[in-house]
Amino acid sequence: MANSGRIQWKELIFLLVLASFIGFFRWQSLELPMDRDEGTIAYMAKNMSAATLPYKDIFDYRPPLIYHIYKAAFSLFGTTADGIRYFTMLFVIFTALLVYMLARSVTASAFYAMLSSLFYTVFLHNYMMQGLGSYPEIFAQFPILASILFAMTKEKDYEHVSFFLSGFLAATALAIDTTAVFFILAPALYCLLFCGKKRWNSLIWYLAGFTALVFLAFNWLLYKGVVNEFIGSVISYGAYFIVNGVHDSSFVIIKLGMGMFTLQNIILIAGVIYTGAAAFRKSAAGYYMFLTAAFVTLFCGVMLFRGIYPHYYLILVPVMSLAAAVMIRDAVLFIKKTSGSKAAAAAATAVILTAIITFQFFIMKALPYAISGRYTINYYFDLKAAAAMINGSSEGVARGKNFLFGWPNMPELYFMTGATAATKYVYSYPLELYKQDRDKVTGVLFNERPVWAVLERGKYNAFQAFLDNYYRKEMETETIAVYRNILK
Repeated sequence: MANSGRIQWKELIFLLVLASFIGFFRWQSLELPMDRDEGTIAYMAKNMSAATLPYKDIFDYRPPLIYHIYKAAFSLFGTTADGIRYFTMLFVIFTALLVYMLARSVTASAFYAMLSSLFYTVFLHNYMMQGLGSYPEIFAQFPILASILFAMTKEKDYEHVSFFLSGFLAATALAIDTTAVFFILAPALYCLLFCGKKRWNSLIWYLAGFTALVFLAFNWLLYKGVVNEFIGSVISYGAYFIVNGVHDSSFVIIKLGMGMFTLQNIILIAGVIYTGAAAFRKSAAGYYMFLTAAFVTLFCGVMLFRGIYPHYYLILVPVMSLAAAVMIRDAVLFIKKTSGSKAAAAAATAVILTAIITFQFFIMKALPYAISGRYTINYYFDLKAAAAMINGSSEGVARGKNFLFGWPNMPELYFMTGATAATKYVYSYPLELYKQDRDKVTGVLFNERPVWAVLERGKYNAFQAFLDNYYRKEMETETIAVYRNILK
């Protein structure tokens, strides 16, 4: 547990074992089908490669960089669900290494760095929190950590470069995931409180870096000719979602999401509370404050969008892991100091970590997942089966645009079949705002007569008479029904 600036062999072995664990655990998830969020991003990324314009030709409310991440994954590993799973596996390994690097650089403690990366690996891979998926919240973790790293490890005479990069990376996180919208405040607060006489100079350089990425993103939108569509899809729709989503059911959703998050991450939450209290000490106050501010700002971003789905909270895991490692490190050091025995401290470390990991694996039901190989609801597996059946049909995808109609939320089906949706609204949620387009979307089934119609059971009563006359049921599961057009 002694501090040392040099990386030791035991650290390299530890990181190798950690990377192997991540690879093995996520390898078990390669057959995991995409859900609606992942399917939308994948469908957008795939079509962008074919000159489709984001926001104009396909509606989505996410910032643009996440699509390019998926495009990169498809370029490296193929345009399949497996391709993005392989890419996410490598991305998480590099993020775990960055957690280690940040902890090691700031504290020079190998023990603390090991704890931090261990907690990140264990708590991220929580299938109850959708941690095995490929969500924007996972990809935004790396630039957030890198932003903190550059701000905290600035070198003399090069502070302006470090803060510029910190701001650039903070904006990068926002360009991946909108729940990072308030994170800009965390490094800014650090500049003002802990940079002494250079506080304003540091803040200016930080904001310059942030603005540089925003400028690049705006020019990309301008080049694509989708500025107005971006404003409507991301900013206007996001504002509508936030403002009009405030009602009694919203608080019920937040309560459920918070309950799940708290139960699944009780150790990490305790670490954040401890580190927040420790920020008032003189020793390492800047680092503790930074972690606390990062958590608070990111948590506010999650709450802004009501924390509807468990994966929204994944963006918090890295900073919470760093905070929890502070708590456990201090507990072990306290035991060592009071007992005066390294052996007692080592034994305490083993007992504490065993208890934490065992408890966490029990809470997140890791053993049942390892046995079943599943972590998501049958609906997504049923869609995967439907896609396989459609792809194996004699019709193929020859009819292109009007080949497939899925209702209400099946963008992953379009991606898996290779079909092009007949409408830019590949899922129905935006139609809460764009109500005038609802009839156009559902009218596709009646007017265009696609070869296949895949509908969620219990949500297509309005289509039933039409389907009975013109379509034949080819497949039915507990969650979906698949119909084929019988009129040529």
